[in-house]
Amino acid sequence: EIAGALAFISWRLAQSKAINLHGEDLEYLKKLAGEDLDRGIYFTGKKDFKEAIGIVKSCDIYIHPSYKGGGLSTSLLQAMCCEKAVVASPYEGGDEVVIDRKTGILLRDNSPEEICRGIIEFISDKELMAQCGREARKFIEKNFNWRVSVEKYKRIIRELVKG
Repeated sequence: EIAGALAFISWRLAQSKAINLHGEDLEYLKKLAGEDLDRGIYFTGKKDFKEAIGIVKSCDIYIHPSYKGGGLSTSLLQAMCCEKAVVASPYEGGDEVVIDRKTGILLRDNSPEEICRGIIEFISDKELMAQCGREARKFIEKNFNWRVSVEKYKRIIRELVKG
């Protein structure tokens, strides 16, 4: 989806770069990207945690297309914690943590056209991009910390004990 979206909007970008940290089928993605491989699309493959976070920190926009059926994505939370502007589909918990135009851009689906829309929205509004990154980190700090997790577990245990 990312490669298709970049091919779709490459005419709007003077220099486009995408990093695919971990595609299930890199050869298929490279084929989709086609000639755009010469325009700065890089496929890194799977990286260890430290390398992956370094790459995320160096990007301006973190694009997170995903498919139905997965649980909450750790990589999405990590990008938000790094104050990255996030463009995410509603799957793998995207609709739980990405509040549209507040903590990122929440897409309707993971089609190239939708991904393109999200990318263009951030590219067209640098202040929105920065604001969403800041708000994303605040959201993660508030909702995904040990104190909050312990309280949630206590509440669940109390409910179970009550029967």
